[in-house]
Amino acid sequence: MENNRRINKDSFECELGFLFQSFVEQSNDAIYFKDSRNCYRYINPAGARMLGRIPEEVVGKTDFDVVSRELAEKMWARDRFIMRGNDSHRTYEDEDTINGQRVVFQTTKSPLRNIYGDVLGLIGVSRDITAQKVQEAEHRALIESLSQAKRQLEEERELRQKLVANLGHDLRSPLSVAKMASQLIEGAPTTSELAQNFLLRLRCALDRVDAMIRDLLDSSRAEAGHDWSFTKTNLDLKAVLLDCLQALSVIYPDRLKFTGIEEMAPAFGVWEKSALQRIVENLVHNAIRHGDSQAPVTIRAAVDSEAGEACFTVHNFGPAIAASPEELFLRFRREKTAKAGWGLGLTIVKSLVEGHGGRIEVQSEEGAGTSFTVHLPLSLCPI
Repeated sequence: MENNRRINKDSFECELGFLFQSFVEQSNDAIYFKDSRNCYRYINPAGARMLGRIPEEVVGKTDFDVVSRELAEKMWARDRFIMRGNDSHRTYEDEDTINGQRVVFQTTKSPLRNIYGDVLGLIGVSRDITAQKVQEAEHRALIESLSQAKRQLEEERELRQKLVANLGHDLRSPLSVAKMASQLIEGAPTTSELAQNFLLRLRCALDRVDAMIRDLLDSSRAEAGHDWSFTKTNLDLKAVLLDCLQALSVIYPDRLKFTGIEEMAPAFGVWEKSALQRIVENLVHNAIRHGDSQAPVTIRAAVDSEAGEACFTVHNFGPAIAASPEELFLRFRREKTAKAGWGLGLTIVKSLVEGHGGRIEVQSEEGAGTSFTVHLPLSLCPI
């Protein structure tokens, strides 16, 4: 019975030893033993391949025979420290040129002891991390490239904003002088009817340029993240719309059609009148420029008491808008059908609406036309 137990134990230990040897031989990591003289006593195939050799070419050799002298001296100094038995293990990262190729490997080494605790040498496990290091370097380079591009974009954006601000300031001064001069000439008793006609066109052109400069400055401010400075009061949207649309009807006779505005209930909210007028004017100008010249631009308004908001819609007939709502409100974006302007009107409208706590929606379908709807929050009661 005792003999059978001994045989079974020996068989198990033999099988265990075979499995361990098989594991070491098939491992993708380098596994090796060194004696106290720095000679390799064993190295698995993966370890030999990492050195550009086969196991038989490494066993019995030292590091000075298989790697560069500089690295071998560094490794031998570490190995002597480990074989003093001061630490249980140490991990290092090294690189060398093997067969003309740069190889980076990470190594963990531990003292190799006998049953009495005496240090006989060391055992090492190394892993080729060359590909990982290449990826890390590429990742760092990409991050640095993106960071540099971001810094350049921020610098260009700041420079552009300063340029726009300075340009707008410099242009508005001579424009003001030109507008004042045209008004004085127009009021002179000797001005002929023909001259009056030309002066009217001149003033319209100057007003248009002035509005374009104002749009440019305001859109730059919005892009920079600066809040609008509103002087808000309690207003009736119905009254604001009627005043604004009456003025627009003079500019665009027979082009505008109002629906439900005079019949709507009072819609009070805390808003700035000039901002609301600008929203309406920009949307109407935009609808006129892009819409069918033979079809009216319709403006309708309503109050949604349950939602606690008032809304108005500007609709025109014409080709459907191909851009998405996100693209539509970008700065300097213009439809090919646009006849004039920077492409800033909708950007400013969106910024003004959101500055009043509202939102703007757009619907555009071929054959049905395009509608811009502005939703504004109502106050609880009129002041």
